[in-house]
Amino acid sequence: MNDSDVFCANPDFVYREIAGEYILVPVGKAAERFSGLASLNQTGLFLWKLLEQERTFHQLSAALAKEYELTDEMSCQDVADFLNLAISKGVVLRC
Repeated sequence: MNDSDVFCANPDFVYREIAGEYILVPVGKAAERFSGLASLNQTGLFLWKLLEQERTFHQLSAALAKEYELTDEMSCQDVADFLNLAISKGVVLRC
């Protein structure tokens, strides 16, 4: 991924906290295509909240590194892993 690539949360998914779990619930068209729910860990939740506004890969990586005191290499890898999975599931969009 390129540092300047821009991403955003798919508005067809809504974040909910249910019994201490962080869940993305598909609504609208996503409910027709996506069966089940998407679960987020703490890192995923942090990134999801950032993605409520358009963010570049660099912005996401820098924010994650600062929040969790990670090296640039670690935060870049974590963000890339999250985005690759989230994009493949349609949860995050390239904006």
